[in-house]
Amino acid sequence: MHITITGRLGSGKSTVAKLIVADHGYTDYATGNIMRELAAEAGISILEYNQRCVDDPTEDRKIDDRTREVAIRLKDEKLVFDSRMAWFFAPDTFKVYVTVDPAVAARRVGIDPRPGEPASEVEIYEELEQRSKVEQARFIKFYGEGADYYDWNNFNLIVDSTSRTAAEVAEVIWNAFEAYQADHPAHMLYPFMLDGSKSLPEVLAGDIPARWTLVFGNEGSGLPAEFAKLGQPVRIPSNERIDSLNLSIAAAIGIYGFTRK
Repeated sequence: MHITITGRLGSGKSTVAKLIVADHGYTDYATGNIMRELAAEAGISILEYNQRCVDDPTEDRKIDDRTREVAIRLKDEKLVFDSRMAWFFAPDTFKVYVTVDPAVAARRVGIDPRPGEPASEVEIYEELEQRSKVEQARFIKFYGEGADYYDWNNFNLIVDSTSRTAAEVAEVIWNAFEAYQADHPAHMLYPFMLDGSKSLPEVLAGDIPARWTLVFGNEGSGLPAEFAKLGQPVRIPSNERIDSLNLSIAAAIGIYGFTRK
């Protein structure tokens, strides 16, 4: 299972992610990795790609899509996603939020300010708070209320780094992750797709594991194509008079079939 780590600016989440990678044999997959891949594919430098992201907000979609694609394609590998929104796009992960007192965050950032950025704690505090509000509003505008990373209900673990070292935060996360895995053993995923490789009757005629999850997309576009590589894709049989089922009906059919099995 992958781990996704997000949190408040200045919480130390990137340092924590690197410690988990170093101590437990995971691979660090940060937003920067994805941006470098996309820049290389476009034949431009990372600085040029950063500017493209500023000029064209749709580039964010490419980063989000690549995050989901990597999480699915490398589902059997051990990855730590150090990313603001990977928890929202990468399926079946242990979702961690690292919080911190804003004043402490400003103090930490002020220890090693980047060129051209505020140096005083007051200025840093105000900038971090403004950046956080802008980011939150942007994510909600793009992806809806479910993308609010200030809503702690979206996460499996909340860790406060205000009075903890990065090593202590990493230890808390790892211990909680191990406990979560023990309480939530591996289960089978069944993404419902129009071109699923097996029909629902075929799947129900076979062996269904004790633990399973049904995955449905939205009514407009369904699940992204990458979900065909995740678990056992399922299609609900129909005829030429039916284009597709709405989400509530499709979910009801799937849930009924699996719970009756």
